[in-house]
Amino acid sequence: MKSKTAFYLYLISIHSAVIAALIVYREQLGWWFFIAEALVILSFLIGARFIKRGARPLEFVQAFSDVIHAGEYNARYRSTGQKEMDELVDVYNQMLSRLQQERLALGEQRGFLERFLQVSPIGVMILNFERQIHVTNPSSERFLNLPTDKLKGQNLNQLNTPIAAHLEQLDLWTSELWNSPTGQRLRCHHGEFNDRGFPRSYYLIEDVTRELQRSERGAYEKLIRMVSHEVNNTVAATNSLLHSCQSYGDELEESDRQDFSHAIDVLITRNSHLNEFTHRLASLARIPEPDKHYTSIEDLVEPIAIIFRPACVERQIQFEVDIEQGLPQVDLDQNLLEQVLINIVKNALEAVDDGGVVSINVSLIKQAIVLSITDNGSGLDKEAKEHLFQPFYTSKPSGQGLGLTLARDILNLHEFSYQLDSESDKTVFEVHIPSRFFKTI
Repeated sequence: MKSKTAFYLYLISIHSAVIAALIVYREQLGWWFFIAEALVILSFLIGARFIKRGARPLEFVQAFSDVIHAGEYNARYRSTGQKEMDELVDVYNQMLSRLQQERLALGEQRGFLERFLQVSPIGVMILNFERQIHVTNPSSERFLNLPTDKLKGQNLNQLNTPIAAHLEQLDLWTSELWNSPTGQRLRCHHGEFNDRGFPRSYYLIEDVTRELQRSERGAYEKLIRMVSHEVNNTVAATNSLLHSCQSYGDELEESDRQDFSHAIDVLITRNSHLNEFTHRLASLARIPEPDKHYTSIEDLVEPIAIIFRPACVERQIQFEVDIEQGLPQVDLDQNLLEQVLINIVKNALEAVDDGGVVSINVSLIKQAIVLSITDNGSGLDKEAKEHLFQPFYTSKPSGQGLGLTLARDILNLHEFSYQLDSESDKTVFEVHIPSRFFKTI
């Protein structure tokens, strides 16, 4: 029962009892009966007015509560002419105005955050309290290679992607670099924030490939220049001294003269080889801007097959080339792309045992030419996968560690995407050539 109803019942009960008593004693009261009745009626009216007036703040509170629940913060109350009520109206109007301003500010911030997430190059994923993906943005969907409907509501361990597995094992408040099979270097961060007093996790994914490549390239170019300069100066001075020493051979005994001359020749030859090595190393660090021309895929791939077939025959390696017919010509620098293919095919041949299989396949898939080089070797180990495309890293005793780095830089200059996938019994290097580089008829 509402307070207003209770007050009215109380007022009616009291005055009804008084009226009943007046009726009982009517004869004794005489004409005072009418005066008493008038006073009772007046008392009832005054009481009803006080109840109505006292209930107005309660009615006002109820109306204010309804406005709050409905979220109609733009509503305002008018003055009543009563001082106490008008003070309450002013307070409530100020509260509604403040709530409206806060809602507008919150809406603007939320709108800005949504627009920022849409255009941000950094991938963002926010989990809910059950560690399910609740918020994503286009960049995170691109890095995970999954659409929004495949991400939201899922746990990271349900996504079955390499980067999701890496994020799942990432400790709180840590950042790590992750090398993707496509050569991307992604910085992954795991953080946490409080929502209504409970922790929620978030993940940030940032592509730092270009920055690291520029930094690495600048570092190894500087290193190679310094080494080449020092080696060339040392070799030139040493060879000059060695040639001078050769003239003293005639002064030696006949039995020692041949050994002396042979030793000097060996030193001069080794110096020459060292000089050639540094020149080759320096040439790898200087990739010219691509001189592009429209070239057929057959003209690009077939010379590579001719180069390596004799070695394959000697080792009984099955070398297969399969090129789809009717492929469009592609705008590229044939010399640079041949260098890429030579490096990749050479790696494939070194990875397989005698009698293995190496294949080159070229086909049109989803408006892009996909060139893949596959071998059935033992694949890359975990350490090699972690250092893919990094300069100076090699698992070969005589390797320089610049082959994949060179291939990466040349493909980046052409704006061709690429990826290297390796399993225990197969390794595949793929180059994707977008249709914008095709020759139009």
